[in-house]
Amino acid sequence: MSSDGIVLDKFSITLPEGATDALYGYEFEQMGASDLTLITENGELYGVVSAENHDLSETSFKVWVSAKTADGR
Repeated sequence: MSSDGIVLDKFSITLPEGATDALYGYEFEQMGASDLTLITENGELYGVVSAENHDLSETSFKVWVSAKTADGR
């Protein structure tokens, strides 16, 4: 995926069936945490970290997801 010629990191997120109230985010070691932009493409949900929010000095970032499961936990 690209935007204005800039390559974006793209990854998919799969939640258990019945999960609700999902929150998504990502965190670079040096930049801290941010909300995650979500898009639907071909019926699948993807998280996107745009190049403007990407710290090019870092080689990885953490993705976090929090949701309530079908049994309420």
